[in-house]
Amino acid sequence: MKIHCNIAKDLMPLYIDDVLSEESKEAVEEHLTGCEDCRDYYRRMHDAELPEAEATADEVLGRLDEALRIRRLKRSMLLKRIITIAVTATAVALIILVGDILIFHYQSYIPYEETGIRMTEEGEMFADKPYYSYHGEYWDKDSDGDRIAIFFLTSSYYSRNWEKQPDNNVQHVMKFHDAEDEESVDKVYYLPEKYVKENGLDGFFCKHNTIFDKIYRHSSSMSDDQIQEEMDKLITEIEEEAPLVWSKE
Repeated sequence: MKIHCNIAKDLMPLYIDDVLSEESKEAVEEHLTGCEDCRDYYRRMHDAELPEAEATADEVLGRLDEALRIRRLKRSMLLKRIITIAVTATAVALIILVGDILIFHYQSYIPYEETGIRMTEEGEMFADKPYYSYHGEYWDKDSDGDRIAIFFLTSSYYSRNWEKQPDNNVQHVMKFHDAEDEESVDKVYYLPEKYVKENGLDGFFCKHNTIFDKIYRHSSSMSDDQIQEEMDKLITEIEEEAPLVWSKE
């Protein structure tokens, strides 16, 4: 129970005479451990009223000072315990977060020969093996006037090691072709790994990246025509190197 200085001073004579209840006595002693002015007041009063009890006064004050040191030690230990718990909880949460990213969401490029990709005549694509995500780019027309799509698949640690195949053992990926659509895709290519690495298309922070990012990084010193020329050049280069997955012809 905390009390104010005036109340402590009013109770001091009764405390010195040892006629207070245990609760009031504890309240006075608790106050004295944190109030230097009241401790001085206690010393003066004790000396004035009980000069023969100097040893007892020093003993009581020593006990009060010791109690103050113990309280401070307890507070310090409590603070250290709170900090330890907070640091431990943060570390555990960080480990869980990093584990979740590395196991479920960190994307790795899948080479074409490992995808199990197959295309139907209607332009529907299926993958016979689990994958994490599809990444694709559509290009209006290449040098031959064909409309093309360029894509690749990524896996996560979970999809590579633990994910189960669908009951029909296939995963539908994308429909590229509609015979009645004038803007249908004419060719579909699987992007080689080197273009994925150059443009940061796999990993964790790749959601909005494109195959043209390497060009965009140098676009500040280029005109619009130069940028378009570089893009066309890149598409032609990819067509020469990338596996042709499907063609309308």
